[in-house]
Amino acid sequence: MTQTLKSTRFGDVEISDDALVEFPNGLIGLRGTRYALVPHDATGTFLWLHSMDDPDLALPVTKPWTFFPGYEVELSDSEAERIGVTDPAQAEVFVTVRA
Repeated sequence: MTQTLKSTRFGDVEISDDALVEFPNGLIGLRGTRYALVPHDATGTFLWLHSMDDPDLALPVTKPWTFFPGYEVELSDSEAERIGVTDPAQAEVFVTVRA
């Protein structure tokens, strides 16, 4: 199934449900809880974390290991339980990018 993302940057974009990300408690400093991962280009190195509710709000993101192979994420048992991760392979990690 798909949803339509209204974006001032990309126009109307059809987004598959597997590209949707829900942040039940929101993100610090940002509005809304529903976002989509929108590819920046065919390489897939960068994506846009785009608000499904605010057509102006999009942040560039990437997986940190592309640039920092030794990058580590420490996740406590309580944090893993809160986000529903029982196996590290279930988690995806993205970091925001600033030019």
